Amino acid sequence: MKNSDRSSSDSIKCPKCGEIIPITETLHHQLTEQARAEVKRELANEQKTLLSKEQGLQAREAKLAEAEQDIDDRVAKKLAAQKAKLSKEALEKAREEVSLELKDLEQDAAEKEEKLKTVLANELQLRKEKRELEAAKKNLELDVARKVDAERESIREEAMGQAAEQHRLKDAEKDQKLKDALRMNEDLNRKLQQGSQQTQGEVLELELEEVLRDCCRSDEILPVPKGVHGADVLHKVNNRFGACCGLIIWEAKHTKNWSDAWISKLKDDQQRARADIAVLVTDVLPSSLW
Repeated sequence: MKNSDRSSSDSIKCPKCGEIIPITETLHHQLTEQARAEVKRELANEQKTLLSKEQGLQAREAKLAEAEQDIDDRVAKKLAAQKAKLSKEALEKAREEVSLELKDLEQDAAEKEEKLKTVLANELQLRKEKRELEAAKKNLELDVARKVDAERESIREEAMGQAAEQHRLKDAEKDQKLKDALRMNEDLNRKLQQGSQQTQGEVLELELEEVLRDCCRSDEILPVPKGVHGADVLHKVNNRFGACCGLIIWEAKHTKNWSDAWISKLKDDQQRARADIAVLVTDVLPSSLW
């Protein structure tokens, strides 16, 4: 093993012809130096190559950096242009949208203004109609008030006329009854000429009641009981409808001498009975009348 290893280390095989060439010390030293020189040359070449490659790489890197910068610039320009384009498009789009919105707002405002004009016109018309209705109402109320006043005045005048006519008829009726009473008084005075004074007075009262009932059939003749303070006969005068329209008191005196006290007593009796007329039937009259 050792011999073979040594023989292999002390000889070399020619790569061309394949012959085994023995290696001596000198040759070994030369070959070593030669190999070292070749290695140095190769290393130097490799260093040059590496340096050249490094320089190439640096140049390439510079070119790449320049290319990248150019690309960045181009990209930036494109981005700026695209951005400007997009901004312009966005601005135009925004302007279009704003324009459409403005048009819509203007149209809406115009519609609202038109509606407002219509509402105002309707309100003015309603106010006008309201004023006309109020004026018509006031005129109607005034006409009604005038008619009511005229009708009221007509009714009042008619009522006053009817009242005056009724009063006139009552007065005429009372006057006629008074005349009848005076006439009956005269008749009684002629009839009552005999008997005692008391008897003649009672007879006079009864005769007076009879005459009154006979002459005034629709009236109510009420004798005053004996012993009761007041006139002799109460005469309730009724109209043609049967309603009482007045009261007459009758006092009968059958004496030969006149007394002024009869008048005051008769007035008191009239006031106490609330009579409208008081009549004194007597045979004798006061001397002042002669």
